[in-house]
Amino acid sequence: MSKITVNTTIKRNDERFVSTQIDDELVMMDIQNGNYIKLNKMANIIWEQIKEPLSVNQLIKYLETRFLVNEDQCQNETLSCLDRMNEHNLIWT
Repeated sequence: MSKITVNTTIKRNDERFVSTQIDDELVMMDIQNGNYIKLNKMANIIWEQIKEPLSVNQLIKYLETRFLVNEDQCQNETLSCLDRMNEHNLIWT
């Protein structure tokens, strides 16, 4: 598994997961192993943004604008979220 940086291009792994929206959260099932994963509101927003390949830097810029947060905070939280998504095979790098 490669380390995700601001220069990494990512895309969500639609082939491996089925999902349903419950309020602001997304509940997903990994069809390969039957495990369930719940994405909170922020992770769900990230999931929606990476339908198509997108650089992490572009994603951070979008989130900074949408939520009016500073760049360092946004970058740290986004990279942390993407690392967790990567651990669960939710994204391709």
